[in-house]
Amino acid sequence: KWDSVATAWIAPNAAKVLNAAIKQHLIKLDMECQYKLNSGFTWDGSRFASNLEARIAISCAAAQAADEGVAFTEDWELEDGTIRTLSAADMKAVATRLSKFMRNQQTIYRTLKQATKNVTSVVELEAIVWP
Repeated sequence: KWDSVATAWIAPNAAKVLNAAIKQHLIKLDMECQYKLNSGFTWDGSRFASNLEARIAISCAAAQAADEGVAFTEDWELEDGTIRTLSAADMKAVATRLSKFMRNQQTIYRTLKQATKNVTSVVELEAIVWP
């Protein structure tokens, strides 16, 4: 079978192998993305959890901080179990950092996913890895 992208003849089985490898790689990328999204992030030297429950809690606390203003304080449990007291400004900064962290991981995921869909060989596919 002629592959106009690779500009080469490809055996029918090779195309099936490549398609199966692409499907498996996309599954692997999805799992890596979920792992990264849940692996935590750092703000001001402190490590915060970023699993779904933490993301919801940070979003809710940031909204509460915006409502309460300077009166807001929150004793936040960090990933290592220590407690850090956050002001309203701190809580908003944590939420902003979380948002940037999430967007960055999603951008990496989309880029790798597109690159995976565009490969023409298993060798190219194996070179696509999460940074």
